[in-house]
Amino acid sequence: MKNPWRDISKVNPQKENGHRQIANDCFKAIIAAKLPGAVYQIIFTIIDRTWGYGKHDAPISLGSFQSSTGLSRQGVISAIKQAENLRIIIVSREKKAGSIYMINKHWDTWLASQPQLTSEDAKLVNHSLLGQSTTVDYPSQPPLTIASQVVTPTTEIIFSYKSRSIISW
Repeated sequence: MKNPWRDISKVNPQKENGHRQIANDCFKAIIAAKLPGAVYQIIFTIIDRTWGYGKHDAPISLGSFQSSTGLSRQGVISAIKQAENLRIIIVSREKKAGSIYMINKHWDTWLASQPQLTSEDAKLVNHSLLGQSTTVDYPSQPPLTIASQVVTPTTEIIFSYKSRSIISW
């Protein structure tokens, strides 16, 4: 498909000029989290200043957050507190060096809402009956805590899963 806006655009962004590498699971968790817009702006500013430069954490001034997001100083402070309280970001407040920020990539520890598996997802993800694993692997969910959360697939679903995994992998 051709982008109809390319011919009138004054920019020509290319991957070679820089890009952000974000783990797919973490990116999907950010998308699925129901957060205010200002919190998203703070998260993406931190991603830009850290992962965008191959770092785990980075010092970022409130003024830098303001210029990156267009938020007021109080808006930046409020959004940082919200993201920190939800465990999405980690802030180290050092008196001399200023504040250092990082993204908590362990999204299963966030207090923000997470996507829920549907029963169809659960049927296809239970690898224990396939002999591939002794545990149920839910990459987008916290570990199961009670036996009633495990969905036992039927033989028909197992064969369907095996045939799909052979073809798609």
